[in-house]
Amino acid sequence: AGTLSITGSGTIQFTIDGSDPAGSGALTLGSGQKINIFRNMTVRAVAKADGMANSEEVSRQWDVRTSTPTFSIDPDSIVDDKTQLYLTCESGALIYYTMTADGTDPVDPDPADTDCQMYGWSIPLNGSDSGRVTVKIKAVAVKGGMTRSAVSNVMTYYVNKGSVGTVSFSPAGGPYDCDQSVSIICTSPGGTDITGGVTIYYTLDGTDPTT
Repeated sequence: AGTLSITGSGTIQFTIDGSDPAGSGALTLGSGQKINIFRNMTVRAVAKADGMANSEEVSRQWDVRTSTPTFSIDPDSIVDDKTQLYLTCESGALIYYTMTADGTDPVDPDPADTDCQMYGWSIPLNGSDSGRVTVKIKAVAVKGGMTRSAVSNVMTYYVNKGSVGTVSFSPAGGPYDCDQSVSIICTSPGGTDITGGVTIYYTLDGTDPTT
């Protein structure tokens, strides 16, 4: 999108729908006025003056491309199960996307294809009990009167099934003057103490705790 200036002597008449600029339905360009190019359009213009023949017509075609959708999460991010991904684009545009969860690249989204989905409120990134899932997404935006956007780059996300919760120590680590008894507590994402319902593994030598 942008603006167009037309200069010339006399009164400049123009149309943006491809119709005759010398006709009764033409618009008049005021002094210093510019034409806003906000969608695909054909601009035709002539200059007119009393007692003189109209100038030769000039005509130009503009194709305005819809902006490519943007993603709320950076590519190659590791996310938890059920994380919501949000796509945004310019006002009035519809977003379509294709998505795979097996590590393969999705096909380019085309609203006419059955594999293509229309974006609603968000896209849930779902994990799997069998391990980390590699989700790949492409998106395109469509807006009436404008050229379809470029297809986005392949956006890759690594989805974990989700963590049990957050482990913390009580008292916290630090220097002490006497022996301490340390409790290990597991808290759910919602803040509930779930220590009694999980198995906690720990080490005393700085190595990774595993099952």
